[in-house]
Amino acid sequence: MPPSPIDIAPVDIAIVGAGMAGLFLAWRLSQSEKPARIAVFESAGRVGGRASTVSFPGEPNFGIDLGAMMLMPQHRLLKKLMATLDIKLSGMDVVTGANRLHLRGRSLPYAAISRFAPRRLFAYDVTRRLQEKGPSRLLRKAAALILPGSEAFGSAEWNGAAGFVYRGRKLADWATWDVLATVLTPEEMAFAEDAVGYSLLLRGPNAAETFRLALGELSGGRSYCSPDGGFQPVAERMAGRIAVSGGAVHLDHTVTAIARSAQGMVLSVEGQGGTVEARKVVLALPVRPLRTLLEKSGIEQPSDLPAPEPWPMLTLAACYASPWWARNGIAAGHSVTDLPARQIWQFTKADARDATIRRSVAMAYCDGRHMVFWRSLLPELARRHGFAVLAEGHSALEAFHGQMVEVHGKHGAISKPIGGFAQDWGAPAYGGASHVWDRGIDISGIKLASHTLAPGIHVCGEAWSNNHGWIEGALESAEDLLQREFGLDAWLA
Repeated sequence: MPPSPIDIAPVDIAIVGAGMAGLFLAWRLSQSEKPARIAVFESAGRVGGRASTVSFPGEPNFGIDLGAMMLMPQHRLLKKLMATLDIKLSGMDVVTGANRLHLRGRSLPYAAISRFAPRRLFAYDVTRRLQEKGPSRLLRKAAALILPGSEAFGSAEWNGAAGFVYRGRKLADWATWDVLATVLTPEEMAFAEDAVGYSLLLRGPNAAETFRLALGELSGGRSYCSPDGGFQPVAERMAGRIAVSGGAVHLDHTVTAIARSAQGMVLSVEGQGGTVEARKVVLALPVRPLRTLLEKSGIEQPSDLPAPEPWPMLTLAACYASPWWARNGIAAGHSVTDLPARQIWQFTKADARDATIRRSVAMAYCDGRHMVFWRSLLPELARRHGFAVLAEGHSALEAFHGQMVEVHGKHGAISKPIGGFAQDWGAPAYGGASHVWDRGIDISGIKLASHTLAPGIHVCGEAWSNNHGWIEGALESAEDLLQREFGLDAWLA
């Protein structure tokens, strides 16, 4: 029997997408002095979007973030949101001396790299000094040759460098790989890409944005933290407060088309079938599903709308009964390898019932060509949302475990994963784990973090911000829309 049509009264504001931007927008509107009927529609069976948290098998208090997993102290909107929702933050180790760099068959702890004896640390035709200083030094060397004086640049200075002309073209008109190839050797570029752990930082389409990300935001010496329990509970708490204030969040409700009506807009909703009328619509979606919805609705994007592009990534989590890698002194942080796992993050938490038992999870984060390897082992990934629960002995877990053993070395008995999870952020519901500006977009000219597609139809989200890859970008975009289109006061003093 087909499901009965939905029965939702007309609303003032319909928000499509229950990710962090959509929920923040709905929550702020529900708390304002301007009463409005608000409904949020989400295609998935959960809230959070790319803030996705699962639980260690049998350990509901051990949250594993498959998507967003950290924030920085300067993320003021997100920090205020955490405080307002009474969510505690804990410091997060990104890299320690015990974490390892594994390249071209050799594995070394970061702490030992400066003391290693051979002339070359790893088998690249790159000087020992450059290898010792790491990929960030190599990228700074390249940037200094391309843009003299950039050695001292931070994120703000890189924002303003998009219009700098190099060899007759603005920096924003260069693909990152192409501009680096003018000053680095092929071996230097291979080392930088392998050692940094992200293909994005060498292959982003807009060199100006990539340099800002690699040399501004992700440079050394920064501190990071994460919410206790993971990021999805943050979204769940916002959804709960929206409901208390009279709003509604409808899960498993996919908006398939938008059309004009006498009331403003009519949304066609798949899942339970039917339509919903709204005065205004906010599309708080990643770029790929947004473009699909606009195409089905016959809505053209304005010609002056900036062009963000999705950047796919894949996450694989392997759960262990105990942290066998602790014998190498590794308690947290991440290692980097040129194997398909690319980044190996490790987390450990004491059992809720017995503190002497320590449960552990190892996570692979990869992008670029390495995603093909994992996708071939994961045919069961959900077609639309890209998620899968993996049983003990799954071929992807076995492959990841084998790569971890190669990176960390086999010393004594090593337990295998008892289960795990996989998330392909390139799946149609997301398109990518984050977004990047396309080649030719002058990031110094991006003034708005949200946009109006047509009267009564707005877009917001991380994709439209100048803070790609961070929840802060999603909140900045929503906040921009709240102030410009809905007349709310600034949330930050």
